[in-house]
Amino acid sequence: MRQQLTPEIPDVTPYAARPELLEDAPPEEWQGEVQAVHYALGWSLVYFLLDNNSGRRTLTALLQKLADDYCTPTNSLLQLDLNYPGGISALQEDFYTWLNDENDLRTHTY
Repeated sequence: MRQQLTPEIPDVTPYAARPELLEDAPPEEWQGEVQAVHYALGWSLVYFLLDNNSGRRTLTALLQKLADDYCTPTNSLLQLDLNYPGGISALQEDFYTWLNDENDLRTHTY
């Protein structure tokens, strides 16, 4: 049986409401002991977004915005909120559900 992951995954909702929390975060908050958790969260979120059509559309819109704003700071959370059906709160709920789905264990294929 897989461990339920929800309690260990950072809640992104406060950052959607106040994106300056991310922009003002010192490097120490993103590095050090928790860096591995942030990387794992990042790649698993990308994997989740690539796993369904609305996620792929959301990721495409985000990457296009980053390309359009080349060398300019972009609020990625705002873009996810604007492009994911239901916004950040729906993204987080869908992501947690996806992570904890014991009936749908995935492996990477290349």
